[in-house]
Amino acid sequence: MSKLDEVIKSVNSKLKNDILTTDIDAITFRGKEEVPYSTPALTRLFHGGHKTHTLFTLSGEYSSGKTSCAMAIASDFQKYYKKKWADRVAELEAKEKLNKNEKQEYVELLDNGYKKVAFIDVECSADSDWASKMGFDFSDAIYCKPQGESAEQILEIILDLIRSDGICLVILDSVAALASAAQTEKSIEEKTYGGISASMTVFVAKLLPLLNKHDCSVIAINQLRDVLNSSIPGQTKMPGGRALSYQSHVILNFRKGKALDESYKEIPNKSENYFGQYVEVRVEKNKISKPDIRLTRLHILFDKGLYPLLDVVNLAIDYNIITKSGAWFTFEDEEGNPRIDSDSNTMKWQGLTGVVKYFETHEKEYSELFDLVDKKVRENS
Repeated sequence: MSKLDEVIKSVNSKLKNDILTTDIDAITFRGKEEVPYSTPALTRLFHGGHKTHTLFTLSGEYSSGKTSCAMAIASDFQKYYKKKWADRVAELEAKEKLNKNEKQEYVELLDNGYKKVAFIDVECSADSDWASKMGFDFSDAIYCKPQGESAEQILEIILDLIRSDGICLVILDSVAALASAAQTEKSIEEKTYGGISASMTVFVAKLLPLLNKHDCSVIAINQLRDVLNSSIPGQTKMPGGRALSYQSHVILNFRKGKALDESYKEIPNKSENYFGQYVEVRVEKNKISKPDIRLTRLHILFDKGLYPLLDVVNLAIDYNIITKSGAWFTFEDEEGNPRIDSDSNTMKWQGLTGVVKYFETHEKEYSELFDLVDKKVRENS
């Protein structure tokens, strides 16, 4: 054994952990799982699904879709971890004989159940009806509605939840709503300095090692504040100090886009009534995949929530899966001819609205289109 090997063995033995290794699979994001997104618009951004064991920060102005997007991702986590648990239980039950470790794992799986999502509603503004439109089931999640607790107490609760091994995703809504113990204990007239910066620094330092150890991910929702002492107009920053920004694996900035009418056409934002909107999602930081794609759009309809169908159709047109010629759109086969659907109809439509309305009522054809777009997105990764 070389002197280096002796040091590695000694350090790992002293700390009771394999902190020093030459195993390439130990590198943070190598071989980590990916939770599939419900919309290929996000899959395209990260060349795949939502990598687990990560800290995402979603920032932006009000009504820009931050919480809605987080709820949609929470729905993806709920489906993925339920299936992961059920598949493993079925795999163990199918075996004729289990060894000692498998028996212990099987008992723990049945006792603990599948991992759940925890939603920390600091703003006390979560809407279960809206969440259900995003696919997120609050009745199958851990919901925390603070009753005046300080930032330090709430952040410690998050760490305790992760250490329980029963949580797959924590959503903190929002960082900007947290108030330090010093702020909650003093009157409005008394000034405090530093806010929650010091607490967030300690929190993220403790958090990151726990994500890998306990198979958990975190989405921190934040807001934007004007920089009051800047000579540059319109300059903004995120509250909570810099530690969260530095330690986040991904930072997404959300910006309100154009309003949509019932035909999914863009209308002026000053319109009296509108049916939905699209939001622009810009990647400000990306440490988990090739950062070559910086911008995407997500469509949100107020009676349906996040609406992947519009994202799928737009990407299908971008990738030429659906060809556009003037006002006509055609879903072609490999030979360049219009496809014929199960009702013997030619898959050719006039206007984008006609395309969307068709796939809304043809589930089988939409599933086929989704798979083609998803495949194309992943091929270009």
